[in-house]
Amino acid sequence: MKNKLHSGFILLIISFSSITFGQYPQMDFPLQIGNLWQYSEIPGSYTESKAIKDTLMLNGKTYTQINGALVNGYFRKENSKVYLYNLSSNDESLLYDFSLTTGDTLSINIDGSDTVVTTVYEEGTGEIFGLQRYYMAFLTKHSSSTAYGIKYITDGFGFSAYNGEVLSYGLSGAIINGIPYGVINQVRNTENFPIIYQLMQNFPNPFNPSTKIKFSVPEQGIVQIKVFNVLGKEIKTLLNDYRRAGKYEVVFDAGNLPSGIYFYRIVSGKYKETKKMILLK
Repeated sequence: MKNKLHSGFILLIISFSSITFGQYPQMDFPLQIGNLWQYSEIPGSYTESKAIKDTLMLNGKTYTQINGALVNGYFRKENSKVYLYNLSSNDESLLYDFSLTTGDTLSINIDGSDTVVTTVYEEGTGEIFGLQRYYMAFLTKHSSSTAYGIKYITDGFGFSAYNGEVLSYGLSGAIINGIPYGVINQVRNTENFPIIYQLMQNFPNPFNPSTKIKFSVPEQGIVQIKVFNVLGKEIKTLLNDYRRAGKYEVVFDAGNLPSGIYFYRIVSGKYKETKKMILLK
């Protein structure tokens, strides 16, 4: 691979060679109910995702719900493409296209001063659980920061590894179409991860001098939360970091600010939302 992989999974997916194949629409991205994927960041630390049900969405198409901290949401495959359904906007976005080849652009999303570009980083064959399988890697980069992430998709296993600026992990075990691979560990964290983006009203509100802001994200990525005054001037950045799928909260301390109305805004991927809060001293 072009980047050195995290030691937590370098032995799990080995001998990858960046041979250019391209035009590989027959890539198997398994979505059968009951499929389970376990990932490891470091030896002895595991998290899992599981395909739990199929759902017919408002666009008339059926998606498989995968629940977990690292892979989470509603997915479907059509020919060479894999899509993710967005509950908040009732539409779908293209995640992967296996007919592309190294260097091709998958998507370009422009959000203000930030341009997010996803390209095919590399492709080739490698060994996973003793099997030789084809893989493709998709690189996502932000123009406004150094944030990047490389997702590896392996034929017959789906999402198999991630190598990012903050976090790296790989597939350590799986059950695909009833067949076990690798080592399946007992995972204690069985929390029902959120499947929609959500920004909660701060509490307490009005507040003095601090308040809590809760939010949830259904997929991993960079999450940014900023506070603005009534003139639209940025007051403080509460969060600008990588987060897995899950529920979180941040604290806004306004001890050095005057009473008044303020706004807080979350941006994560294509999701944006703004809410009003009142500081009353």
